[in-house]
Amino acid sequence: MKDVHLERAIENSMPKPGSGYTEETWKRATEFLWKTAEVFYDQLGGRTFFPPAINTGPYGSINLHWDQQKFELLLSFPASPTQFPSCRGTDSYGVPIKRELKDPKDYVAMAKWMRHA
Repeated sequence: MKDVHLERAIENSMPKPGSGYTEETWKRATEFLWKTAEVFYDQLGGRTFFPPAINTGPYGSINLHWDQQKFELLLSFPASPTQFPSCRGTDSYGVPIKRELKDPKDYVAMAKWMRHA
């Protein structure tokens, strides 16, 4: 079940195709946000999901940046659909994380990391 307020927030804050991003890049970034929100709401007991800052990245990429008290995380969705999104950040203990997200299951794993970071 989709949350209407979250849906509007994502749609209003995401860069639109034609503003330096391809529609494919935009879809991959929004897919990640939806899967992350679903994990927070459905799988983890209705926990609050804080949307990231959504910024321009180099070469037509989209960057999602969380700078929370518990963790900091930057995800970059490259313009090329053949390249995997990558992330880097630190948890509340200062332990770094850096990885490529090669599968939608990795999206769920990152959402769980954010929940427990």
